[in-house]
Amino acid sequence: MSMLKHHKDPGRSNPALWNREVVLDPAYVKALIKEQAPERPERFVADLVDTLRDHVSLLGTVLEESNLAATVDSVVRLASCAAKMGARQLERDGRLIQASLNTGRPERARRLWHRLHCDIAALDEAMEQFVDALERDGTDTDAQSTQQ
Repeated sequence: MSMLKHHKDPGRSNPALWNREVVLDPAYVKALIKEQAPERPERFVADLVDTLRDHVSLLGTVLEESNLAATVDSVVRLASCAAKMGARQLERDGRLIQASLNTGRPERARRLWHRLHCDIAALDEAMEQFVDALERDGTDTDAQSTQQ
């Protein structure tokens, strides 16, 4: 029976990953909702996640093409967009990919890119919980104003 060598997670020693459990900072999403004032916040939030999903997909495409300039540009846009939306895990992993590219380690960047799919799934779930809380708060507010 042969034992496979455990593949060490390339980001474990990076301080940016020490607090990976923070998927979403809801304050950023609330600020965006307040700033944009969408009629349907739940659709707005879904569009935010779709935008990030598109950035992840584009990054994967340019990584496969091995176009370093386009890849760096794509990952910077992804990380910046994630930062504005409060998508902390996605932002951290995007910054790690950017650091890998900046240090000439495209293979590491490709390995890290696969994390982004998990980040998007976790973000999608966190955004659902955020929307549920928004709806509950809105219902509670409506109920309180009706009672007064």
